[in-house]
Amino acid sequence: MLSYRGIPGWFDFGVVYAEAVARARVDRPSYFVEVGALFGASSRCMVDLIKASKKQIWLDVVDLFPEKFTAPKAEKQREITDRHGGCLAAFNHYTGGFKDYDQVRVHKMHSTEFIKMMGEGYITIPAKFDFVFLDGGHTYENVSAEIKGFLPIMRKGAIIGGHDYANNDWPGVKQAVDEAFGSTVKKKGNSWLKYL
Repeated sequence: MLSYRGIPGWFDFGVVYAEAVARARVDRPSYFVEVGALFGASSRCMVDLIKASKKQIWLDVVDLFPEKFTAPKAEKQREITDRHGGCLAAFNHYTGGFKDYDQVRVHKMHSTEFIKMMGEGYITIPAKFDFVFLDGGHTYENVSAEIKGFLPIMRKGAIIGGHDYANNDWPGVKQAVDEAFGSTVKKKGNSWLKYL
């Protein structure tokens, strides 16, 4: 099984995931969501942290997993996607489809569709989410919709956060986060966190 360090991508928020796992309760199951997984480096890191903690944590991974990768400045990612026949196939190649951890559910859909399906009961968890990390769509509209959609289905004391807060290529991320949370946002590297 590949280490997350050997999986291509832009993953640089392991400290955020380590904090989420450390804060997870031991007296009850916890429920995490990762929006935006690309080839699975962040997902693999999270699962490795969860397994090492021996806590009962469920992880929902949500991504569009497009057949073709079209983001700018991403020649290597386009080549990987083409070689494997799509992002989901590359994700499964690099993560082994998480056959080593049965508390991962992978959803090939937009985050807002995932939220809607939860509200309609098509996707269920026994409780609200303890941790949500947003690294999918980076537009103002997308991040704003995700924040508004996830907040009602998160526990008191949970953490919501995301990536690319300080990335000038994605000004909509910072705009949506600042609009939602103002000065209560905590910055960690290129990520943002809000403790609820």
